Amino acid sequence: MAQTVVWQESFDGTNNWETGANLNQDVGGSCGKSNKYYISCKENGNAAGACGTGCGSNKTLHVGSATLGDLGAAYDAGGFSNCGSGCFLCNTTTNKRSWSKTISTVGYSTLSLEFDYIEDGNGTSDNATAEYSTDNGASWTLLQDMPKTNNSGCGGQGRWTHLTIPLPSSCWSINTLRIAFHWVNNNDGTGTDPSFAVNDVRITTPGTLPVELLGFGARTSGGDALLEWATASEQDNAWFAVEHGLNGADFNELGRVPGAGNSQQVLHYSYVHQQPAPGLNYYRLRQVDMDGAWTFSPVVPLDLAGAASPLDAATVVGDELVIGPMAEFGECRYMLCDLQGRILMQGTPVDERLRLNLGPLGHGAYVLQLATPEGTDAKVFFR
Repeated sequence: MAQTVVWQESFDGTNNWETGANLNQDVGGSCGKSNKYYISCKENGNAAGACGTGCGSNKTLHVGSATLGDLGAAYDAGGFSNCGSGCFLCNTTTNKRSWSKTISTVGYSTLSLEFDYIEDGNGTSDNATAEYSTDNGASWTLLQDMPKTNNSGCGGQGRWTHLTIPLPSSCWSINTLRIAFHWVNNNDGTGTDPSFAVNDVRITTPGTLPVELLGFGARTSGGDALLEWATASEQDNAWFAVEHGLNGADFNELGRVPGAGNSQQVLHYSYVHQQPAPGLNYYRLRQVDMDGAWTFSPVVPLDLAGAASPLDAATVVGDELVIGPMAEFGECRYMLCDLQGRILMQGTPVDERLRLNLGPLGHGAYVLQLATPEGTDAKVFFR
């Protein structure tokens, strides 16, 4: 869904987060050498789906070690043998809140809090939660105890995960809102890194779709992958980031294609990924507005070991569009649209060659999208 960003904090100079004492507000019960929040790139702000890494250039808010300092999202679970039950230096019991500066949502409703985060710890004993305050920090209410992220395959670094949480109506259209993240851990020596890290925190509301994407397809071109897409209209469109992955979950940016800014006509774009990996490759677009807000396209698979797309040999004969042959036509799906994005025909081929009668549709340009077990492709046809 398209969104309007009401407020955001990236921790890279946005300056919407409290520092000083309010970066580590002691809620009560912190002891000795308690763990604390840091803002640094020691825990790098990677894209959602990627494993955590240290020492990058994208700063995040994270809970570091009581005894060793800022190691990224790595904390000290305590439990040393020479510790007593009191607040000795080796006691790492922590109960701290880190909060935003005052946020105004005046004029906005239907708000959500969005952020990327990683978290482990130990159940509710070593745990992070999200909170909000409608009275400028005088009192706080639990918003959500976030689930621990699925960190499999990432070692102690964790896996960055995107989360969206609806904000209650008491947060709408006020000028005294704050949000916070609250970390607690006991001193039992039990717990697993990562502790907690958060990045790209935003308050959003549903907004006008900035770009009407007509279609996005990937097909082979020699040994390369040719990515093509078209837009019906654009509003404040800064650029498209072309992203690539090998498992459909983790993506890296390949390059950027400038957008048109504002347009009310059909525009076509393309990008060539040279020498992609053999086998299945996955692609998506990240469309970025002038104000930094962004949306993702659907993910498109492409099998570089497979045969050429059936659309490569498609022809228009009179009023008939002929596509194929398709070896596994029963597992394919087609969709024919006009340049305004309206679906005119769709379905599953009943033969190895798909034949569509364009006569009733009149003369003009049409977009055919074809999904096969080898990938998804799209092509513009003229009649």
